[in-house]
Amino acid sequence: MSSPVAGAQTSPTPTAGASSAGAGAPAAGAASSAGNVTSATTVSNVQDMQKRAPQVYKAMVLGIAQNICNQMHDSSDHLIQMEKEYNEQ
Repeated sequence: MSSPVAGAQTSPTPTAGASSAGAGAPAAGAASSAGNVTSATTVSNVQDMQKRAPQVYKAMVLGIAQNICNQMHDSSDHLIQMEKEYNEQ
């Protein structure tokens, strides 16, 4: 089973812009059309990425979701371990 992120790495990917608020003009070197995405393409916000590179956007969202699930699992394991230690006292 292949990872969706692996497929995204082989295709051109835009890089995130410097604006954390998601507003602002596209940086120099931005693609002039939605179909012209290269590794030098910059995006000014997530919506721009979703329009220009939907595969990269999907891989990013899946990666974030996987990270959240892993953190929840780790926290759950930690709570279970703490409960075991408490019950052993």
